[in-house]
Amino acid sequence: MFYYGLTPLTVLYFTYSFLGWLWGTLFLILLVKVGDKILLSCGYLRLNYGDICMSIEKPGINHNISGYAILDKENYSDFNKFIFERGVKKVFKLRSIFVKKLGILLWQDQGPQTGRDQIKLCTEEIHDEDSLRHFAEKICNLKMDYSKPLWEFHFIENYSETQSAMVMRMHHACADGGGIVGLFSAMNDPDKRLKISKEFPKIGFVQDLVLTFIGPIYSVYLLAKKALFHSDKEASKINELKNNDSHYVKFYSSKQSFEFTDVKKCYKRFDGNPKFNDYLMGTLSVSLKKWHDKYGHADAHKIKLVNSVNMRNLPKDISEVTLYNESIGVQFELPIKHEFEAAMNEAKTNFHKDLGLFEIICLRKISDTFPFLPEVVLKFFMNEFYKGVDFMFTNLPMSSEPCYIANREVKKIGVFPKMHNSVNFFFIASTYENRLYLSACANGSLKMDPQLLLDYASEYISEDIRISQK
Repeated sequence: MFYYGLTPLTVLYFTYSFLGWLWGTLFLILLVKVGDKILLSCGYLRLNYGDICMSIEKPGINHNISGYAILDKENYSDFNKFIFERGVKKVFKLRSIFVKKLGILLWQDQGPQTGRDQIKLCTEEIHDEDSLRHFAEKICNLKMDYSKPLWEFHFIENYSETQSAMVMRMHHACADGGGIVGLFSAMNDPDKRLKISKEFPKIGFVQDLVLTFIGPIYSVYLLAKKALFHSDKEASKINELKNNDSHYVKFYSSKQSFEFTDVKKCYKRFDGNPKFNDYLMGTLSVSLKKWHDKYGHADAHKIKLVNSVNMRNLPKDISEVTLYNESIGVQFELPIKHEFEAAMNEAKTNFHKDLGLFEIICLRKISDTFPFLPEVVLKFFMNEFYKGVDFMFTNLPMSSEPCYIANREVKKIGVFPKMHNSVNFFFIASTYENRLYLSACANGSLKMDPQLLLDYASEYISEDIRISQK
């Protein structure tokens, strides 16, 4: 039985032994590009760095993503046909299973019908958002069948008289949030695709080649520096459980949403040109302080977070959809403070320190080496990266205009990326159609009630909106 990473390491050893560092690296780049084309012609697709990282699970903890969308009325047969014709037939990973061949992790094409079977008609009676969220929560906690494609769409035809709904379950190795959004957009007719004008800058071939050499070296420095980050002992008490054997994840949602134009007025009134993400982190900081104080942890002053950064540009059509995981996890220390402006400014400084375009690309370059590492090394690296991380946070901006799934307008979206590794709390801020939604997924046995943290954050934003409108 080949150990994952043994085959690539053997190739690396002989390549550099005979060709040296420079010519060996150029040869390997060419070999990977040619090899990928040969694999694809044989019905295989190699996992990229993000797919491999997201495939690593701790015992008893799966790494699924779940979510739901409420849409204009549609019947199941038309929905099934739409996803099959425009998605499953054209996107390799939607009809593939996860396999290991000669120590290399691959997606293996099983044919379109295998993917079609993943589009299911939900037989449960679901007619309100609480039931929708609980169903998403239930299926998210179930381990996926690795003999099938690692995704499912559960369609609820009669959510109401005028609306249908869809609940998604997907293993994180299959796609990240940006990939899923791009998939749903690209399947639609051109006039119903997401219109996001912002594009991340592209780097030229020469720059990319230079970064291939220096990126991993600089990344080691960055990762070593961030390994020194830590939470206060009191802040880490967020991880205390009522039942130490529980890994059941529960989904939580704020009781209210907010007009984004109102929220924008809140952070625009501060000096220093803060951005929306800065305002969110300030809100989270003061809410964490109130939450910890409530449970008697008044000495909590900072907490170690991981935030996901995605530089994926939106695909223009279905031919550009890969579903690769392309996010980069970024560590930083979030202050826990009573005073909002001080909290926001310190969080802004901490977040943007060592987090420019150059740093992100360098982190991507070291990530590109992951497919060539032995499994035991990669697991060690992932465990070390998440060691001491007590919280995960992400800001998921959606379109300010209506978006569509299967050409049907989406009325509301709920997104719940499950926690990774040993982290017990994932806080999500998402914006859709100029409204801000707060949600979370967390270990169902936490002593500190996750809903209370969401309530504190909502209360703070509501009060801030009231003040800014005076």
